[in-house]
Amino acid sequence: FPSHDSQPRLVSYGESHDEERIMYKNLNYGNSNGSYDIQNLNTALKRQELAHTFLIPIPGPKMIWEFGELGYDYSINYCQDGTINPDCRTSAKPVRWDYRDVEERYKVYKVVSALNEIKKSNPIFSTTDFDIDLAGMGERLHLNTADLKATIVGNFNVIPIDMVPGFQHTGAWYDFFGGNTIDVTDANAAMNIVTGK
Repeated sequence: FPSHDSQPRLVSYGESHDEERIMYKNLNYGNSNGSYDIQNLNTALKRQELAHTFLIPIPGPKMIWEFGELGYDYSINYCQDGTINPDCRTSAKPVRWDYRDVEERYKVYKVVSALNEIKKSNPIFSTTDFDIDLAGMGERLHLNTADLKATIVGNFNVIPIDMVPGFQHTGAWYDFFGGNTIDVTDANAAMNIVTGK
């Protein structure tokens, strides 16, 4: 994870080629609360969207590993005979082009695509003036240029939380995914963030 020192720098992290797949972990070890269960496929895929929403906008290169944009859920230790064994870490993994035909998986793809497109077309995603707070279940990313500010918030908990997004100024803010405008009258006010958003 990025440094929390006073000098922001470009960071590069993501789903590593030598770490367990996030989607596999979601489905096998994900937490739950009542009807909200990360081990449910559609919920796990929504969590993938949330993770990409933080990963892609951070300045610097990223790696999305083998169909990660479609919620690839085979273990890194998957063996060709279907077992899981660390000796199979570098074994060939199934190619799942059919994941593209699953609506909820394709939604993850569309989120990744939209984030990559806006990142390519907007210089704020190359700024060196950013800060990231990953300390709690409510996480924040702030990106700044002289002309533009971006605030990304997410609830990685299994219950709704109240958190302070820390908007850099009051006034109108555009919700990238929702397409609506948010009028911020108090930059230090808390907002209720639903689970997994």
